[in-house]
Amino acid sequence: MLFVMLLLALPTAFSAVPSQQSDIAYEKVAHHLELVRNQIELTIENHASLAKDVAKQEREFSGMNIYQRVPTARDDTKDSRALLASLRADLVRSAEKHSGFHLEKIRFMAQWKSSRHSIPLELPFDTDFRLSEEQVVDYRPLEFTIDFDTSTPRDAPAWLRAQQLVIRRLLVPVSWQRRGKRLTGRARIYRYRDFEYPKMLAPDLSHYSTPDAQTAHNVVEQAALRRIRQYRQEIVKMWPSCQPYLDNLRAFARNDARMNFFLKYASLE
Repeated sequence: MLFVMLLLALPTAFSAVPSQQSDIAYEKVAHHLELVRNQIELTIENHASLAKDVAKQEREFSGMNIYQRVPTARDDTKDSRALLASLRADLVRSAEKHSGFHLEKIRFMAQWKSSRHSIPLELPFDTDFRLSEEQVVDYRPLEFTIDFDTSTPRDAPAWLRAQQLVIRRLLVPVSWQRRGKRLTGRARIYRYRDFEYPKMLAPDLSHYSTPDAQTAHNVVEQAALRRIRQYRQEIVKMWPSCQPYLDNLRAFARNDARMNFFLKYASLE
């Protein structure tokens, strides 16, 4: 008898699966469109706060001397000889301040390394675009040798980070060797790439396929279909009001990427 009951239940159980999948498909489209619509609404409603946030970012860059430590490529005008002399002078000055070591040698190992990952000129507003570190900065490798009066520091990266308060250029250690009183290492200096965050185009609603009303077979699907239509209409209606504030949104995203890079490597102690 139990076996018969299971057989009778099988068609119902299996037939429920396509229905559930259909419900999920409707809800997924509605949910994604709702997120896009909400983001546009927030951009419009918070435009004044966004402008203040961009101004705050610029004050932080200035107050922390970030563009001195990681200049933009446009402003990094020193040639290799002058740049190397500046780094040498900073390390010598650090030695005078902290004592116990002196710079034996420093040299560049190569020219600036630029990313091959280009940044799109424009993207739909609803694109999940995230800048990689290689798109934010270029780097230049260098090699240095430092002699210590006693023994070399056990934690070379921590020691080098401690010198950052005196060294004006952000210097990030890559590898090092301790031999007696001598520390030989490789490091990188960086500069911000001159880039603009992609221009934001209207959301590409073609990515959100609208299910046919004739295929909405139940209450759940019909409710989701109404939300889909509502969100699409609201997105089209609100988009012109959002456009004047997109440049601030782009500036915030660019500054945020630059600040995140700086905070990843800089010593702020």
